[in-house]
Amino acid sequence: MISSTLKCADERRRQLVRDQAEGGLNGIDYVEIVEGTQQRLLCVHFFGEVPSLARSNVQIEGGQRIRDIKVIEVEPHQSEDPEHQDCLRIQVDRSGDFSCYKVCLYEVDDEGLTTTRASTRPSPQ
Repeated sequence: MISSTLKCADERRRQLVRDQAEGGLNGIDYVEIVEGTQQRLLCVHFFGEVPSLARSNVQIEGGQRIRDIKVIEVEPHQSEDPEHQDCLRIQVDRSGDFSCYKVCLYEVDDEGLTTTRASTRPSPQ
């Protein structure tokens, strides 16, 4: 079950980006907090295919009282429910406060360290 969803309220804008995703562009559509996980499991939905990412590609930034939330695991999730689309599941070490957070996707350097360059990793074919 999903307890909370943040997504663009402008459906026309979302559809324009979805149309671009068919041409190879991709991006985050919305993020859900999975119910019953003490706010420690996120489901990130994309406009296109779910990209193949590792834990080192993903960071959670922001927060007021609770900061430095660490990503524990990242895995693609194929939904068995036709009402829900596939997502990238992100497990974190603790729940945050109720301030704003960002799910950030970064490139990784040759040594496997997270960079500050936004991820441009293509979606799996």
